[in-house]
Amino acid sequence: MSDSSSAPGESSDGALLDAAVLQELLLHSDDLTAFLGNVARMAVRDMPAGVSCGVTVERDGRSITIASSDERTLRIDEAQYSLGDGPCLHSLRTQEHVLVEDLRGDGRWPEYAESAISEGVLSSLSVPFQQHQTRGAFNVYASAPRAFGPEEQREVEAFAEQVKTAIALAARMASHADLAEQLSQAMKSRAVIDQAIGVIMGQNRCGPDEAFAILRTVSQNRNVKLRDIAVQMVTSITSQRRPPGE
Repeated sequence: MSDSSSAPGESSDGALLDAAVLQELLLHSDDLTAFLGNVARMAVRDMPAGVSCGVTVERDGRSITIASSDERTLRIDEAQYSLGDGPCLHSLRTQEHVLVEDLRGDGRWPEYAESAISEGVLSSLSVPFQQHQTRGAFNVYASAPRAFGPEEQREVEAFAEQVKTAIALAARMASHADLAEQLSQAMKSRAVIDQAIGVIMGQNRCGPDEAFAILRTVSQNRNVKLRDIAVQMVTSITSQRRPPGE
């Protein structure tokens, strides 16, 4: 429980957030995405430096990141979506915990490993969840190898349960139409990134993996969010193709 001196949604003793604290946090958030983003940032607050996390859900057969603690997490997730595989997606699909102790020696997803290591990630833990018709995974990435021992795994599992509670709470406090609209907006963000990847593939005559790597590099070099870079690229191409006078 939080006291009067705590920030909105912050537990006064640094413990895991309970339902009352989550409700307070929801009341101070503009929408579901902002709410879960705050939950993600608070999840890594008491974890070691170099740890980030995100929430992936499946909608209409496609995976999207609806919340992340930072931009690095979003890029790592997008790399997996582009490749169609990785620890996050494997956890979501199988509803099993996926622990990666050291990507440098883990041979399960070599292409993903190369991308994640370039982002400074060496270990990760993905914990699945299912809330009514929403299936997803809570993913935590770390810069250090073997960052998730038994105690850390229990903590991540507890936060995954809180994500389930957060989604259920948001669904109760918002209409189903509002919730569907917020997930739809997240899906549109995913779609524009796919469009930008397609543009890069056409311009550079390359595959989707290389195209995403180019998009990610531009995002990193310009320090601009991946989605914003994608929007700029798609908008630029669309305006170039528009007939004169329109």
